[in-house]
Amino acid sequence: TADGGDVMCLSWADLGLCSDPACAARHRASSRWETRRVARAEARRRIERDAACSEGDARQGRAPPATETEAEGSHGSDAAKSRHNAVFASWLVDTFGVEALRGGSNGREPRAHKSSRTTSGGVVDIAGGRGLLSFELALEHGVPVTLVDPKPLRLNKKTKRRVRKWRRSTFPEDVFLREDEDVSPHETRASEKDGEVSEKTNLEIGGDFLNRAPVRHVRAAFEGVNVFATPSLLDEKKTAETANDDPRTTIADAVRAASALVAMHPDQATDLVFETALALNKPFAVVPCCVFADANPHRVLANGAPVRTYDEMLEYYQAKAPDVRRARLAFEGRREVLYRLPPSCPMTERKAQ
Repeated sequence: TADGGDVMCLSWADLGLCSDPACAARHRASSRWETRRVARAEARRRIERDAACSEGDARQGRAPPATETEAEGSHGSDAAKSRHNAVFASWLVDTFGVEALRGGSNGREPRAHKSSRTTSGGVVDIAGGRGLLSFELALEHGVPVTLVDPKPLRLNKKTKRRVRKWRRSTFPEDVFLREDEDVSPHETRASEKDGEVSEKTNLEIGGDFLNRAPVRHVRAAFEGVNVFATPSLLDEKKTAETANDDPRTTIADAVRAASALVAMHPDQATDLVFETALALNKPFAVVPCCVFADANPHRVLANGAPVRTYDEMLEYYQAKAPDVRRARLAFEGRREVLYRLPPSCPMTERKAQ
């Protein structure tokens, strides 16, 4: 490229490259104004790379985002989110095996989650937002799921219809569980505002729905391995009823019994998912998203450099254990999945051979 022209190449300045091999303009800054322009363009490109998230916003009331632009970056349309989560759910089933994800449960339909402290298998969906991945796994693949996210569920009409169908087929003897189908259009419209459906409309209609749902939703922030320091787990004098009211106990029991921990674009909960899965030697699958570099100065690469980009973040997480693998999902956006298989998984056994 030319380097001694009188005019700075604007393509090089704004895009970081010039596609014209015969360009006679300068590909360097030579004044204060030009230096500032190049610096702003570089910062904008970095922010766009780090904030090009395609699922959900920063969740769980964690540390503030590195920049306002990063926090407000495009996360994709609702239709795109549904497609992405459907692709991820199918990949989980194909990679881990549906029986492994179910944790030994029999039959295609997911069992109803009961209000008890005990679970058997299934996955824990961490920072799952509206539960798109959770309901896809439960309703399409029959995998029991515990969703951990402090936000109330907001089911779209399609998911609500799928839940009703599941309830009719799973509890055909319980007529009262169909009461939600008799809600008048006026009542339905009154319960919806700006496309958001109230939690009462989704979860409480039909009386006993919370105890007979395809997905168990724990409205709490995921605290990582700290949840296992919950006093109620150590205090034998506490009754089961009291322990059931403690979301940290519910989360700890679900994680302990889970076949795998999964997370789709968990943002700053990503560290906690890896920390917990590795500490408990659990299989996991995580699709990382936003970097939030300034909010996570502890992330450092093997060469001592801080993690600033998406690719560096993937490298940082994959280096945490020798058996962490990496794959690419079939959709646009942040689609790299980092995962670890259970020892009994056929893919793991083939690699060992």
